[in-house]
Amino acid sequence: MAYASASTVSVYCKNLLGPDKIFTESSCPTVTAVNSWLSSGCSVIETVLSGAKYTTPVPVTSGVYGWVAELNALWAAAHAEMSRTNVTLSPGERTRGSVMYDYFWSELEKLVLGIGGNGNDLTLVGLTRTSVGKLYVGGISYADKNTWESDTDRVKPAFFRQMGRFPGTIDPVAGNGAS
Repeated sequence: MAYASASTVSVYCKNLLGPDKIFTESSCPTVTAVNSWLSSGCSVIETVLSGAKYTTPVPVTSGVYGWVAELNALWAAAHAEMSRTNVTLSPGERTRGSVMYDYFWSELEKLVLGIGGNGNDLTLVGLTRTSVGKLYVGGISYADKNTWESDTDRVKPAFFRQMGRFPGTIDPVAGNGAS
């Protein structure tokens, strides 16, 4: 399944197409090749989203569907351009296809990590998570504590309650200076 079509890719690659501005079986690259690149681009996008614990495929109703569709078309367009153009004129120069390829990865990173790398919560725009991390902030039960403390073979913990309290200093709990 792809999120974009060959006609969307043709918008990026007008310079490669004839007067009809569409991919056909006689164009170079062919519509079959473009569809193959769309399929592989879809796989790349879904692999990255799955790695970030989102369910795939991206639903049409989600707020990021258009972004994902453009990314999919960009992947195919980059490959279409690279299939035809490979001439570089000077060191460090990149072809149109390689620029599109780099842009694809940059935008995919923004999709998952957000601008600045702080992370996007894509559940706010219609994607669902395959698993949600849960923070556990708590201790153990009294029964477990007593069991562990009675175990003579247990390694003593490095930290314990009230280890930072010293006589004559402010008590962080009471706040009255008593210890």
